[in-house]
Amino acid sequence: MLSTPYRFVVLGSALVLLLGAGCAEEAETAAPADIGVADVAQDAPTAPSGLVINELAAAGDPDDWIELYNGGDESVDLGGWTLTDSDPAHTHVFAGGQTIGAGGYKLLLREEAGGFPFGLGQADSVVLYDDQGLIVDRVDWAEGASPEGTSYGRIPNGTGEFVTLVAPTPAAENEGNPSWSCGDDVKNLDEVCDGDDLAGATCEDYGFTGAGLACASDCLGFDTAACQELSMVVVINEVSSSDDDPIELYNPGDEAVDMSGWTVVDENDLPTQGAYVFPEGSLLEPDAYHVLRKQIAHLFGLGGADSVRLRDSDGLLVDAVTWPKDGAVVSFCRIPNGAGASQVCSAATFGETNTP
Repeated sequence: MLSTPYRFVVLGSALVLLLGAGCAEEAETAAPADIGVADVAQDAPTAPSGLVINELAAAGDPDDWIELYNGGDESVDLGGWTLTDSDPAHTHVFAGGQTIGAGGYKLLLREEAGGFPFGLGQADSVVLYDDQGLIVDRVDWAEGASPEGTSYGRIPNGTGEFVTLVAPTPAAENEGNPSWSCGDDVKNLDEVCDGDDLAGATCEDYGFTGAGLACASDCLGFDTAACQELSMVVVINEVSSSDDDPIELYNPGDEAVDMSGWTVVDENDLPTQGAYVFPEGSLLEPDAYHVLRKQIAHLFGLGGADSVRLRDSDGLLVDAVTWPKDGAVVSFCRIPNGAGASQVCSAATFGETNTP
């Protein structure tokens, strides 16, 4: 029996258990001794009691929760039963006297002041053991199965497979998702986009510029046919995230480029966040370099993993470069100079030809 108090609250028509502080310590000591990685990996049998893990929220509000449902004809005594996640060390043991009636729900909450002591990961599992240490039910989910504002539950309620539910129903019967169809201009969970609903995607996300990105006819991808190729008449040739965060621009062409009104921005891509705007009359001659340095030109700093974008006076993307964590500590530069892909370079050569 738990030495710390616990309390019950009513949520809808269901009884919700909130365990008091200290439950985690007793849960670990009271868990079946044979729980281990191999046990968690075994397939969950059909629950002879009719009791199942019915719904959960791995990004719940205000916190994670797990719902149990008794689809059987008799009340089930949960005393000594154990709940764990993918880490067998994370356990919650039900105190004696806790029951769940036939057709009833029990909602378990994770709270600092009570509830089960472990959090649910974006890719995780929950396993329910009876008082003999046998698996009663188990559910596994991959990242993206239970994003914020949704839950992961059985459809049909109590018996079906787990699906992402757009309308969570804690301590109540699970409801199926509304029926959607590709072409209704509303992106649903199974679609990448739908009609004009591009979920915030742009041509720039796919290495183009312009406003021509469209949703594919099957709503499972994007059509970039109407996007514009980057002009790259001027390229971001070299960057460094050290010292004064230099950014080198290079004109690989045969003609001077008027850069009046062009802007250089970082990952935030916000003109109000210290973007550098080229003044009127700014010309970059052929085969010429122009190095921008923090505080002298741009006001934004370059992070360990960041990006820089160059836009023309119409706001169209001319070039962009993104580097991984610590990729630009010394230099992240184009090899061959002015034309190749950007890579980690061993030496900084600002204002000069890049070297690997």
